[in-house]
Amino acid sequence: MKAVRSATSKSISAGPVLKTLRLERGWSLAEVSDKTGIPTSTLSKIENGKTEMTMDRLLRISVALDVNIADILGSPRTEYVSGDRGRRSITRIGEGGIVTSQYGEICYHAQDLLEKRVSPLLATISARSIEEFGELHRHFGEEFLLVLDGELALHTDTYTPVHLKTGESIYFDSEMGHGYVAAGDGPCRIMMICIPRNNDVVRTIDGRSDVENIHKVEALSPVRALK
Repeated sequence: MKAVRSATSKSISAGPVLKTLRLERGWSLAEVSDKTGIPTSTLSKIENGKTEMTMDRLLRISVALDVNIADILGSPRTEYVSGDRGRRSITRIGEGGIVTSQYGEICYHAQDLLEKRVSPLLATISARSIEEFGELHRHFGEEFLLVLDGELALHTDTYTPVHLKTGESIYFDSEMGHGYVAAGDGPCRIMMICIPRNNDVVRTIDGRSDVENIHKVEALSPVRALK
């Protein structure tokens, strides 16, 4: 099935925002590199629009800068406290924040809600091999993945690749290195729900991490934390 992109969808260019946030803190590229584990050359390319902002890079940068993902994506945000009742977020066609990567497109949903218990994403995977996918992702917590269309091969650094067809799902430890590959004739569409560890990581992903959570991240090597 050919991937369809809504005419109203907006591809995210996070480079200028990243540079502004970095300069506001008086940080050099080397300092951001130390905090994220992302090479300075890659950070420079992101800021200058010469390489894509992948999901794992976005997560690492949001933790290091202590900002909401919506701030980096330049999306509108609404402040809600965790005790609010009856809150909801509707993401219409073309409204999600889209990040384009070498292996496909990721669309972030419910970006206006902070301190979410989970982080929902939709992705169209176009990588045909794990080499094309690139470096394995790794982030705190667990992940639920459901194949919406096509066939997916989920590669990890712990198990042999597992093949999932339309309607099949997997729930796994996302601190385990993992990568997504389209295994059928065309692109594969999946839904991913990132689930925090001990109910505190979505705050970190959303840029509202408290001091204790930041210390937990810094206590781990950047490679293990969110590589």
